[in-house]
Amino acid sequence: VRGLKGRAPKENAEARVNALKREPSVFDVVVGDRTLGSYEVLSLIKPDIVGIGYDQDKLEESICAWANVHLPSLEIVRLKPFQPERYKSSKL
Repeated sequence: VRGLKGRAPKENAEARVNALKREPSVFDVVVGDRTLGSYEVLSLIKPDIVGIGYDQDKLEESICAWANVHLPSLEIVRLKPFQPERYKSSKL
C-alpha cells in the first residue's frame, strides 16, 4: 500500500485477511505479491476469474497484459462500487 498510495495501510495484512474470511461469500483469501506487478500469486493459483475494484484502471491494464502471455483464459471482472461516496477507502 505504501508503494502505491504513499501511506501505510490502516490495517495490517492479517487483519485484512481475517475480515475478508468472515464474509459469507468469500471462498478463499490470498495475500498479494511482495513484488508489485509480478503476479506470482496468479501464476501459482491459476484462477479462472479475478475481481478488481471499480476504480482500478491501471491494475486492469497490467493484469491483462500479463495474462495475455501467462494465463490467456483469465477473466477479469470489474466489481461495482458499494456506496463509494460513503465507503471509498480514502474517506474511511
